[in-house]
Amino acid sequence: MTTAAETTRTPSALDVARDYLGRGYAPLPLDFRKKGIYREGWQDLRLTDADLPRAFAGRKNIGVLTGEPSGWLVDIDLDHELAVELADEFLPSTRSEFGRVGKPRSHRLYVVTAPIDTHKRKTPKDESGKDKMIVELRSTGCQTVFPGSVHEDTGEPIEWVVDEAPTVIDPAELKAAVDALANEVLRRLGYTENTQPRQPLRNQHRNTNGDISDRVRKYLATIPPAVDGSGGHDQTYYVACRLVLGFGLTPDQAWPFMVEYSDRCKPPWSEREIRHKLEDANKEGGERGFLVSGDGRNESQHDFSPVPNGVAPSANSDKSEDQSEPSSRQPVIRNFKFVKYTEREDGKAKLVPAPVSMSACIERVQFATGKALMRVDGGLFVHDKLGKPGAVEVDWLPKPASLFGFLASRARVDWRGGQGFVGREELHAELCRTAPRYDAVEVLSHEPRLPGHYYACTDIGPGTGEYLDRLLDRFNPAEPIDRDLIMAALMTPFWGGRGGSRPCIVVTSDDGRGIGKSKLVEMIGMVAGGTIDFSTNDDFAGMKTRLLSPDALTKRVALIDNIKSLRLSWAEFEGLVTAPSISGRRLYVGEATRPNVVLWCLTMNGASMCCDMAQRSVPIKLKRPQRSASWEEDTVRLIHDHRPQIIADIISRLRREPFRLARFSRWASWERDVLSRVDDPAEAQKVIAERQGEFDVEDEEARIIEDFIAGQLGQLDYRSDCDTVFLPADVLTRWFNWATGEKKATVAVSRILNQMANEGKLKRIVRSDGRAHGRGFIWVGGDARTAMATDLTQRINARRQEKTRSDSEF
Repeated sequence: MTTAAETTRTPSALDVARDYLGRGYAPLPLDFRKKGIYREGWQDLRLTDADLPRAFAGRKNIGVLTGEPSGWLVDIDLDHELAVELADEFLPSTRSEFGRVGKPRSHRLYVVTAPIDTHKRKTPKDESGKDKMIVELRSTGCQTVFPGSVHEDTGEPIEWVVDEAPTVIDPAELKAAVDALANEVLRRLGYTENTQPRQPLRNQHRNTNGDISDRVRKYLATIPPAVDGSGGHDQTYYVACRLVLGFGLTPDQAWPFMVEYSDRCKPPWSEREIRHKLEDANKEGGERGFLVSGDGRNESQHDFSPVPNGVAPSANSDKSEDQSEPSSRQPVIRNFKFVKYTEREDGKAKLVPAPVSMSACIERVQFATGKALMRVDGGLFVHDKLGKPGAVEVDWLPKPASLFGFLASRARVDWRGGQGFVGREELHAELCRTAPRYDAVEVLSHEPRLPGHYYACTDIGPGTGEYLDRLLDRFNPAEPIDRDLIMAALMTPFWGGRGGSRPCIVVTSDDGRGIGKSKLVEMIGMVAGGTIDFSTNDDFAGMKTRLLSPDALTKRVALIDNIKSLRLSWAEFEGLVTAPSISGRRLYVGEATRPNVVLWCLTMNGASMCCDMAQRSVPIKLKRPQRSASWEEDTVRLIHDHRPQIIADIISRLRREPFRLARFSRWASWERDVLSRVDDPAEAQKVIAERQGEFDVEDEEARIIEDFIAGQLGQLDYRSDCDTVFLPADVLTRWFNWATGEKKATVAVSRILNQMANEGKLKRIVRSDGRAHGRGFIWVGGDARTAMATDLTQRINARRQEKTRSDSEF
């Protein structure tokens, strides 16, 4: 058996690039063991998931565009050895750091709340005119070589030290920390006259009597924990303001104290909520450090109402009359900013709103929502994990109203209308065009996971096989091998094979109706997230529209139930089973697609199919069960109570060592990855092939058609065993429908007969390539050298006149 170590695969450059793209970063292909890129216009390169396979083919280093292309992700590159050594004293902490063995933690990542320019600090030039980089804040227009790459000079792998979410921070605070770090490096190198070390920003709010940590904790101990539904939001914001304003701490310094307080709250706050409260508190105006001084003179004067970004009220402003910002404890999303004061007659000041750009609006929306907005084609969706550990709910936002309803649940929305202001419809349309794009949304995992799919779920641990066996025991396979085929049907919705590579499951029985064929498919769908039900009366355009609806996008099983036709030759359906993707119209979006990872299932009695459909099928036979009054309720309860364990068993099956099959059919990848992991793959493959042959009735149908036409020719005084006769298309269509009991059009009949002739199923009917006698086929009797008769229509008309028979005879 293969060990875990043997099956562990080192991610390729393509895998890593896809991971970064999924985080909202902009990956950049670099030559292997290179840190530079020599492609013109690389700063404007924005690769999509479809671009990645070509861009990252072979061995590559992976760069990431910093700044605006990656959602204002910035990299602090600690170039000087002293900068690496002193970074922890000056830079805000972040849970996103990487480097190499010779220089670990030399790159620190942050997400800034507003645009910031690239900022470099170097040593002064020496006598030879050379300087040395100390630290660089890389923003828009720069790129950094990320983990998954190999260092150019040393050959050391570039690796993560901590790979979690970067700290979100005000750009001015981050730039000030970078400058403080660089100044201290310069001082220690002897480049400055100042002999006193500059106090690190992270430690600048210290009491002269020592560390204030004990004092902060004693103060917080006097504040009761916040309780949800009892003013908990306001109380927690009050604590954030006491830490930032009262004790004069930066948000980064206040962070550990807020976490300690949050642990006492019911329920505790998420990291993102804590960060938002600290950042909002940091935007408040007024004196800071009043709790450190101990006089408390300004404590009661702070109402902690946010001040508009970048604007400080003048001394003579009257807050009671000109309060442009109501008190809020949530982030605010606006399509404007306050840019200036206008003087009033009474000498008091007022803030004036001005429109901001579409890009600024989108940046504010994504920041306030934690980059929660994503899209599939032109459909906008969110997977809000805030406060919902393990949640798999995905909400679609098809209209501006649904988008702004979501925004209002996460922030305070102040959206103004008028000329120059970005409208709600415009914002929704632009987010549908530019939000991070995925091919599909999955609420359950695949094994392996499909690239380009957004998985709104967590990985499920290994299974024991117990619950999958218990579910399989609920069904009634006609033969022991049908249990394996049912197992394969349950595994297929969780298999991460490419679109269009799944055979159609056909559930049938030799025991007639009431066997439980539909229930089997229904239970498979219940395990796999739901079933989309169709009937044979549905048109294909309508089927595709339903498959592309938001409700159906996360479902993986489709059922066409109780097919009664003796001959299933559904060309469009045959193509739908093997199509890599499903395209059609989606409501509110227009043209849309989804990867065809759907498991198509048919139920029928006495299955009879054309050759193509039979080859696309995996037949499962059931036998009549011993009736149980509670069978359905008990099976549903088993799935409901133990669905995670059943899925874990299925995933574990898909990960087990496969059986090596000796041959493969048109479904080679499915046979290799799914069928090879049932208990008896070779026997299952053999039975599938045998039943496909039983389902294929085209040979028998071809004989019936030719015998019927021979009889019609005999009634018209032709010798069918030796004459050659031209069969006009309209006459042949009428005879075909009489013989088969169908009501097909001439084009459909011609297509079917052409296919039968090409496959050698028709022995005496061939296609007529010429058009001298119109469109049609040729009946070839025993002697192909005889002259072709072209008077079939005239004989039919003459016979009608002679015998005055009804049109239905010929």
